[in-house]
Amino acid sequence: MHDFSTPMFLGHRGLPSKYRENTLASFKAAIDSKADGIELDIHLTKDNKLAVIHDHSTKRTTGIDKVVEELTMDELRAIDKEIPTLEEVFELFKDKIIYDIELKEKPFVFSKLPNIALEVIKRYKLEDNVMISSFNPFPLRAFKKVCKNIPTAIIYDAVPSVPRIMQHGEGKIICSPNFLKPGINVAKQQLKANKKPISVWCVDTKKEAEEFIALGAKVIISNKVDEIRL
Repeated sequence: MHDFSTPMFLGHRGLPSKYRENTLASFKAAIDSKADGIELDIHLTKDNKLAVIHDHSTKRTTGIDKVVEELTMDELRAIDKEIPTLEEVFELFKDKIIYDIELKEKPFVFSKLPNIALEVIKRYKLEDNVMISSFNPFPLRAFKKVCKNIPTAIIYDAVPSVPRIMQHGEGKIICSPNFLKPGINVAKQQLKANKKPISVWCVDTKKEAEEFIALGAKVIISNKVDEIRL
C-alpha cells in the first residue's frame, strides 16, 4: 500500500472528463495521466459477478432502465458492452496501481458483495494495493469482519443524496473505518477536526488540490486527474 509520505492521486471512475466513466479506456487514461491509481464502483450481479458501474440502474448511462443487481453479467453487457468486471480491471493493471473499490449496496441490503470482493482481491494477490470504501457503513463492517488488513473508508458529503444524519461521517461509528472519505463540501472542516487520514473527492482544480494537501489530505480523488496531478 502507498505509504502516504506524499499525497496519492486517484482518477474518480477513471478520467470521466474525457472518457466514459468506469470503463477500461477511462481507467487507462487516468493511469496514463500519471495517476497513482483509480477509484471505481462495484455491484454484485444476479450471477454473483462484480460489475464495475456506479448506479444501481443502467438508465443514466444507457437510457435503458434496468436494475444492475437483477441482471446477470451477460445481460448487463447486452445493454452496455463497455461495463467491465473487477477481474478485467485487475488483469489490465495488476499490482502496478492503487485501487479504491467502492462497494455499492442499497441501505439495509446484506449481500455476498464484501465476501466475493475479498475473494477476487485475494485471487489476484492485491491486498496491498486496495482500499475498500462505501457510503453504506454496513458492507464496510461486513468486510472488516472477514479482512482486517485491507484499509476501509466511509464516504460522505453534505448533499441531498446522503441522509442528513450521515453527512459528516457519522457512519464511522458503525464500521470503524481506517480512513474518512469526505466530499469537498465538508472536507476542510473534516481535515481540521479528525485524526484519521482523509481522502477527499472530487477535487477538480489544482488550487483545490493544493489547499487540501496543505491541510493534510492523504488522498486526492479527481474527475480531472490529468489536470491536477501536482
